[in-house]
Amino acid sequence: MTIKTTLPPTADASNPYAELFFDYIHRSLEDTLEEVKAIKDAMPDERRLQICHILDYGLGLPSAWESVSSLAVQSAPYMERSGDWDEWEIILRRAVELAHDEADTDSEMAIMILLARLSQRQNHFKQVVYYYRQVIKMARLVENQYEEARACSNLGYLFINTERIQRSETLCLYALVLFKKLNSKHGLAHTHNHLGITYTKQERYTEAEYNLDLACKMWQALQDNHGLFLGHTNLGFLYIEKRQPDKALFYLSKAFHDAQVSGEQMEIAKAWNNKGLFHLLFGNLIEAEALFFKAQEIFVEKKNLIEIAKTQHNLGLMYQYRSKWKQAYSSLQSARKNFELLGRSYEEIKVLVALTEPSSIFNSFSPSDDSLNRLALLIGQHTNGKFEKFYHHYKKSYHDSLLNRGNSQ
Repeated sequence: MTIKTTLPPTADASNPYAELFFDYIHRSLEDTLEEVKAIKDAMPDERRLQICHILDYGLGLPSAWESVSSLAVQSAPYMERSGDWDEWEIILRRAVELAHDEADTDSEMAIMILLARLSQRQNHFKQVVYYYRQVIKMARLVENQYEEARACSNLGYLFINTERIQRSETLCLYALVLFKKLNSKHGLAHTHNHLGITYTKQERYTEAEYNLDLACKMWQALQDNHGLFLGHTNLGFLYIEKRQPDKALFYLSKAFHDAQVSGEQMEIAKAWNNKGLFHLLFGNLIEAEALFFKAQEIFVEKKNLIEIAKTQHNLGLMYQYRSKWKQAYSSLQSARKNFELLGRSYEEIKVLVALTEPSSIFNSFSPSDDSLNRLALLIGQHTNGKFEKFYHHYKKSYHDSLLNRGNSQ
């Protein structure tokens, strides 16, 4: 879809139909906002595109700014989960500029957080950190504790994925204090979920279970199926770490049900991938393969490269366990190249461990394979040894645990 960036030339003050056109934009924005507020399940792709068009016209009309900002914030979760982000990014960048021009600091922070969340999905980590730090700075200047807490909690979640676990815990605990003060159930639920993931990474399982269970109870009270999908998924992987397969499958199945209720195709695909990892861990390789393929089909349709790469990695490991070496090599190399393209160094290192460990087997398929050289290059990128520490930790877990070899969503 191509989005226009200005109003049509007929919509100006000298045109007798301009007032009618402007009124139409205002009514469309207000009606669409009420419609989005009433949505309980998934938003159809064609409706997402229509909303982008409505926001595009609204951004060209300063008098509609309040409705534009409200609709952008309300629509964001559905836009983010669609996997089709190019048009949405254009809308958000224009919106944050207009918020600044209008001296609307609260909206500027809210939309900057949306840009940060989108940038994280696009794997633009430097931009994510920049946006959240800008929001934190602005929020403290105007004493907006809600946006400060959101930015701290979400930045903490980012640091989980970049292996900065202590920093993640500090930020989330600080956000928790602010959300409790504000009595924000939504903010508390997400932050408890982030802390649960952090504690799982640290093997502090009792604290992880407490936080994840609390997050799910809050989301249940809020009737938030998307939140429940996240919480149940994370509880599933917590119990896999604790080697409690019955509980793990119970929560991963609940997460799949949550995804079905929401109707979001990306969440359904992620649930299939995650159940595939469960079956991979416990030796149900045929079932794992079927689930990975079902997930991959949707990720390819949505053109979501990061999720495609994760599923390629999981398929590669599955073929490796079944001694299907050609398929394993092909899938792992595809995953590695995609992770390199995305700048996801930690995930690339995981794939390279699989490619280099059984090198005598894989080298027979590609004598010119440069996996060892690529691994050495990545490990040597940080003088503080960050990647080297991660490599040695992951290499050990690769042999100790099937779970740590795969890529959850």
